[in-house]
Amino acid sequence: MALTNSQILFEDYNVDNARIVMKEMVENLVLELVEENLYAKGISLFIRYSKDCIPATGGAVKLTQTTCSIKKIQAAFDKLYIDKVKIGYGIRQLGIALTELTYEPDMQLSFFDDPEDDEKEKQMEVAMVGIRNKFGKNALLKGFNLFDKATGMKRNTMVGGHNG
Repeated sequence: MALTNSQILFEDYNVDNARIVMKEMVENLVLELVEENLYAKGISLFIRYSKDCIPATGGAVKLTQTTCSIKKIQAAFDKLYIDKVKIGYGIRQLGIALTELTYEPDMQLSFFDDPEDDEKEKQMEVAMVGIRNKFGKNALLKGFNLFDKATGMKRNTMVGGHNG
């Protein structure tokens, strides 16, 4: 079982602008994970470039622990993106997936993890889901949603990728 999201970009995006779009996609997908009361153990990323100039890149990794933390999942996607993206080519499509989903969290903690921080983040994510469900997905935005090349606000008004 997996949660996925893919987007064909409006134009060729450079590495930095595509990364902003990926961050928006990851946040939305993690909030969907929280809404379903699920946890992910793995992630995967797909990057397709403009005009098939080079083959698509991407990959999959297992997370260090099962989680629904936006911070932890975002950090894992950032690392995977940096490892797999080909600099200097226009990016035309991004696809992401949260994999190995379960209803049970992996409570394997390290000395560096604070269980109270994880619980506070989970409560914040649940509150974000509630606000978005009540007032719409554009009710809560982050600074990167306001960048010129960000697509999240426009995507939030679409139904199935089409104008609603």
